[in-house]
Amino acid sequence: MMVWNVRGIGTLKKCLRNLVRKYSISMLAISEPFIEESMFHFTKFLDFPNYCSDEAMRGKVWVMWNGHDDFEVVSMLDQMITGWVVLNGIKVFVTFVYAKCSFYKRRGLWTDLVALQVGLNPWLIVGDFNIIQEDGEQIGGQPRPLAAMEEFNNCLNNCGVVDLKF
Repeated sequence: MMVWNVRGIGTLKKCLRNLVRKYSISMLAISEPFIEESMFHFTKFLDFPNYCSDEAMRGKVWVMWNGHDDFEVVSMLDQMITGWVVLNGIKVFVTFVYAKCSFYKRRGLWTDLVALQVGLNPWLIVGDFNIIQEDGEQIGGQPRPLAAMEEFNNCLNNCGVVDLKF
């Protein structure tokens, strides 16, 4: 599985196809593709027969997979796509996120994540949250609002997940 906030695929299409082929990537999620090309043509170019996107909500998250990793979509919401996938023989609940840049607009994502009922199943949440857990994670730039970081940390705690620090 590969997850990439590409911020505009543009001239990187061939590079991405080479990565997919070289590393036998069977599931790919990209956020912020910013291309005019349809998802159908893009996934065909990358040799992924299956795909879904939050296109109805501006298409910031694209998920593609081949037959090796069947992805069962559970929900597609404004800032995330969630479903089941079997990874190394283990059924995993996976959520692909591209969070709004606005502190206030991200609140809907936190509510949606907490509302997911995962139970004791493994849950992988990946993507771009557009916020950090603590100031030490950022070098330069504007300081993040403390309240925004607190809301993010509360969401992670309420979901029962931990940051794997990649």
